[in-house]
Amino acid sequence: MLDKLNSFYNNIPKEDKTNTKKVIIYLAYFLHSNKKEIFTAKDLKEYLEKLHLNHPNIPLVLSRESNVKNKSFIRYKKGQYKLHRNKIDELDELFGNINYDINITKDFFDMELLENASAPYYIKNIAKEMCLCYDSGCYTACLVMMRKLLEALIIDVFKNINKTNEIKKDDIFLYLSDLIKKYMFEDVIDKSRNIKEEIKPIKKYGDISAHKYNFKVKRVFKEYKNKVNSKNKKLIDKYLKSYSKEVAEEVYNNLDYEDFKEIIPLKKYIKEKTIFIVGGDGWAYDIGYGGIDHVLANNENVNILVLDTEVYSNTGGQSSKSTRMGATAKFASSGKKTAKKDLAKMALNYKNVYVATVSLGANYMQTIKAFNEAASYNGPSIIICYAPCIAHGIKSGMKSAIEEEKLVTESGYFPLFRYNPETEKFTLDSKADFTKYNEIFNRENRYSINEEEKISLLEQNKKNAIDRYNEYKTLEGKDEEW
Repeated sequence: MLDKLNSFYNNIPKEDKTNTKKVIIYLAYFLHSNKKEIFTAKDLKEYLEKLHLNHPNIPLVLSRESNVKNKSFIRYKKGQYKLHRNKIDELDELFGNINYDINITKDFFDMELLENASAPYYIKNIAKEMCLCYDSGCYTACLVMMRKLLEALIIDVFKNINKTNEIKKDDIFLYLSDLIKKYMFEDVIDKSRNIKEEIKPIKKYGDISAHKYNFKVKRVFKEYKNKVNSKNKKLIDKYLKSYSKEVAEEVYNNLDYEDFKEIIPLKKYIKEKTIFIVGGDGWAYDIGYGGIDHVLANNENVNILVLDTEVYSNTGGQSSKSTRMGATAKFASSGKKTAKKDLAKMALNYKNVYVATVSLGANYMQTIKAFNEAASYNGPSIIICYAPCIAHGIKSGMKSAIEEEKLVTESGYFPLFRYNPETEKFTLDSKADFTKYNEIFNRENRYSINEEEKISLLEQNKKNAIDRYNEYKTLEGKDEEW
């Protein structure tokens, strides 16, 4: 380990070796790279001593660097820290070419081919993981990584010939099948006979490994389609020739399983599963918004459900970007002075995103319809669900949560709508009676603020809601004045 540490230290930029703070960050990265992702000041002190370096107040450096805007560390538990993801990415790029003496054999792939070709660090890392998967006997994972390596190599080739725009759509790289087509038809790139013959099988077996059970279903269907009754044969042919979510559902519901018992162990894999990413408003509106925005900007089939409590619920009720003007919370004890962020409207700016707002107590059927439409849509979707919280201080208690969900919609505080990119139709599913708006302020302790500020903040809160509702009316093609 000492040799490895010295090798790492020698690769630190010369000008940074006199900067104690940077050396501590680099050593934290060394720990991270050697599978010690959580570390203490004592761990860092030990490595500084091994390098015969002075060790300053390490706890102070860790504390400061976990509290600044562009933080290097995340406080994990008392006295324990992790490197921030952004810092890891930054240092991966700096140290990507360092050999950490991982014992990789040449049984599957010779890493020297990439070393001699001066391949980018990220390609070497993918190849390393591929080889390690093979050496560890994780052959399915190895094939998945091989597919990923193929994808990275094609993208790198197009970067080298300054033609990356040809393999992008809406600034997003194409799927691998389309990348292969572009690669095969690009005249500037020399391609050997082996590449032409093997490139598609690499993708095929990578796909099989990544989507193992779906491929098993297809394999069993092919094996038995001529051994089952005519009804099952017809359904299997449809599944194999024109697969879609709807076809998979039809086959799942109508197969004669008594006649085709061999498929029963794989029955649950015949149709696609619907999966939602679930998080609160603190995550969606605030600390995790960048990730959500990235997902929505891509055209992947990802479903997101936001449980909007309008406050950081899990950490004691702090104000979030979803908290409304005039509402009290930790860090906003006299009432929040700024308006609620309109996440739904921001998502609507991406015309490829299914967007809906729901409130279960207000309209059960609209909630079910929104979930069904989001799950059926082949692209990104986001559903924002109003969620009463104990931090709201509902005076009649949480037993009244359903009534609260109904009131917030009836009063225009939380309108319901659905936007479906397939039809390009915006549907406003709720009406608004703003004469009921003040009932929310009277029913919830979070709106109990001092009288001097109460009138102006809560009136502005109501005005914001009216403006938002009228904007939604405009999107539907109907405008109203209040």
